[in-house]
Amino acid sequence: MTYDCFRFDILPYGENMSAIDNLTDTIMANSNQLNACDVPRPVTVTITDVLRGPTKEQPVALHITGGYQPWYPCRTVRRILIGAWGENGKSWVGKSATLFCDESVRFGGVAVGGVRVSHLSDINSDMSFSVNLTRGKKGQVSVKKLSVAYYDAEKFSVNLPAWIKALGGDASKAEGLIAKIEQGSGCKFTDEQKAQIKNPQEAAQ
Repeated sequence: MTYDCFRFDILPYGENMSAIDNLTDTIMANSNQLNACDVPRPVTVTITDVLRGPTKEQPVALHITGGYQPWYPCRTVRRILIGAWGENGKSWVGKSATLFCDESVRFGGVAVGGVRVSHLSDINSDMSFSVNLTRGKKGQVSVKKLSVAYYDAEKFSVNLPAWIKALGGDASKAEGLIAKIEQGSGCKFTDEQKAQIKNPQEAAQ
């Protein structure tokens, strides 16, 4: 099955209970994590934070945009993310992925569905990975390159001084600021633009 890339945002329940133009919040599972049933249609999200998970079975917690609970990717998806983006979780912040519910995922012999990725940003081209599809059976999983809009260069130059001032010389806040701006603008920064925000003095040399 082929999925088109799109995104929809979820309003926190209670923020606008009278609105009917987006009913996605009404189907969210009562859970502290993203579940397969929470993505009945493919959705593109951006990673805002990467943390160690609470258990051995869920060792990585990805905080994402869209009003969703943290996403704990399964081992198969973690292998894909590491293969595509590298092993440094800090570098995943600001990157985007299209998630979908793979209804063929089984647990205990029952099809329960699972959260999988179909598209990833920040890769040079489509990629294929050899993964375990079922116990003792390997197969190929393809991930397509997610096309993203980048922040306008002229607008970036105008706003850069204000962003640097907001950081107040604390480089540890840069990743959070970058993720917030990207989320609000719907555009991603280039690696060069990120470097100018994180290390303005080095970028000026």
